[in-house]
Amino acid sequence: MVIKNGNKGKDLERLTLGELIREYLENKEGYDKVIPKTHEPLLNLSNRYRISSAHPKEERITKQIATSIINLTFDFLLE
Repeated sequence: MVIKNGNKGKDLERLTLGELIREYLENKEGYDKVIPKTHEPLLNLSNRYRISSAHPKEERITKQIATSIINLTFDFLLE
């Protein structure tokens, strides 16, 4: 299934994970019926640590943080 943002007509299947997260965070009102507002903090966290893993910095990501984000992501995907 392809979901399109009616305002921009973007085909979301072609976007990278970072682009998808940015699309949502910049256009939240267009996705009200797709992504519950309760998951916005998770998307912010995921984006922060996604950037850290794709563009390594000196900041260390602990096993506890990584596990917590993975668990929250499963909750998001299963909701």
